[in-house]
Formats: sequence, structure tokens, C-alpha cells
Amino acid sequence: MSSVKFWSVFISIWRWTKTAFLVKPLAEYFREMPDPRCARKHKHSHVEILLFIALGFLAEKTSLRRIVKWAKRNQEKLKKHLTLENGIPSLSTFSRIACGMDEELQSLAFTDWIGNILGTKGIHIVIDGKVLRAATEKIKDKKEPYILNAMDAATNLVLAQVPIPEKTNEMTAIPKLLEIPDITGSAVTINAIGATEAILRMIEEKSGYFVQQIKKNCPATYQEIQNIFGKLEKEKEAEPEQFAMENKGRYSEYSRCEKNRERVEHREVKCYTNDDAIGKIRKELPFICSIASSCQVRIPK
Repeated sequence: MSSVKFWSVFISIWRWTKTAFLVKPLAEYFREMPDPRCARKHKHSHVEILLFIALGFLAEKTSLRRIVKWAKRNQEKLKKHLTLENGIPSLSTFSRIACGMDEELQSLAFTDWIGNILGTKGIHIVIDGKVLRAATEKIKDKKEPYILNAMDAATNLVLAQVPIPEKTNEMTAIPKLLEIPDITGSAVTINAIGATEAILRMIEEKSGYFVQQIKKNCPATYQEIQNIFGKLEKEKEAEPEQFAMENKGRYSEYSRCEKNRERVEHREVKCYTNDDAIGKIRKELPFICSIASSCQVRIPK
């Protein structure tokens, strides 16, 4: 993120929290976190240091040393929005706060703030895991750390995130992630690993909706969907007018062709809603209302 773009986003968010949305400033959320230092008078507030760390990462500074340098370079700009009675803290002060703070509590505080600005009800939420490749060199045994994100599809803002511990996968982390945001009326999309009854039931119990990808990890369900659309295609080719009348309001098609990088992509989606036809699927995955088949063809230029 460029310096100009960062400051425009920062000032916009700062104004939003003060005026339009009447959301508590991020500092108020961090103030509820305990100061990990010993109980004596300190020159620098732990709240401001936590703000520096959050802002530094937003400005793509991935180490405390870089955050301190960035804060000193932008001290005059920061003074317009923060107190900074004793200037920018030293690297050792940053390190004491970072080593002693509760990382999970800090993450929840930041997530609550973002959630109050954006709102998580009635939106499209994408759940996806990412590898933090830049942190690999700092991890013992050089193992790549994984993190699971819940993102707003419209703005790409991360609404919540949880780490994926070693020897586990996204399937065990998704329920923990879903506990954080309020997904009432929201549509949640997950890749094929989320196709379990426990995950789908949790979304339904939290008054959310889901669009669940099915692949060959659920062989019976995958084959059943293939069979249903194969039968529908034959019926449509044999008697197109009768097919259209019998399936009015239950069957729909959508296609799109667009240029993507050095290729042309053609996508076709078919959707079908029929309680009688998808009865077998509901035995393995309850709460399914409709099924869809997606086909994508990539043509190099």
C-alpha cells in the first residue's frame, strides 16, 4: 500500500469513527486490554503503542523495527490524530508490549472495531485460508503458518480471523471463526472442505445462509448432483418447450464470457430447486435448498 493511499484510508476511517457512524475509536477497544508492563509510571501509553502496531501493519510494515522507523518518519502526521506527549516510543518499549500482550484479545478488539464500522449482517462473507509466506523465516523449523479469514466480498476487509494450528486444517478452524461475527442474514461461501453437516448446521443456527462448494471429497453428493443435471440436460434437449413449462421458477441458467489476463474465460452456471429431486442429497447434507452446476472453460489468447 502506498503512503498516499494509506493516509487517505486512515484519515477516512478516523473521520468515520468520529462523525458519520458514531463508532468508538479503536483506542477505546485497546484501552480495555491490560498493560503487560509492571505497575509503575510509564512515559508511553500501551494504548498508543498498540495503535502504532496496528497502523504499522496496515502500512505493510511487518516488523517492530520497521514500525518504529515508519512512526518516526510520519510523526507530524500522527500528531494530528494522536496525543504523543512523549514522542515515539523506543524499539525496546514496543518489544515489551508486543511480547506481553494477549494476541487473541488484541485480535478480537481489532475485529470488533472493524465489525462496528462495516457491519456483518446481510452481506456476502467469504471464508478462506491463507499461507503467511513472509513469516516463514521467523518460524521454528521454517514451517509456513496458516490463518483462516472471514472477509467481506464487497470491500475485501477482514472481519475476523483465527490461526490454523499445526496438525489441523480449515475444517476444525471454521467453527471457531464462525463464532466471532454476527452472520444474521449474511451469505457465507466456503470452499469444498466446509461441506460438513456440523459447519452448515452452525451457519443455519446463526441465521445465516450458505453457498457451499461440493467436489469429489463428498463422492456420493457430487455424483448425485452430476446425475440430476445430466438428466435435466437430456430432458431439455428432447422436449425444450415442455421442459420450460414444467420447470418454470425451478430451473435457471446464467453464462458469462470475459477476458482475464492472457486468456478468455467462459462460465456457465445452472441452478435447480426441487425438493423431490434433491432428497437424497439432504440425507448427507441437510439444509440444502437448491443445487447448482458450474462449468468454466479457459481459452488462451
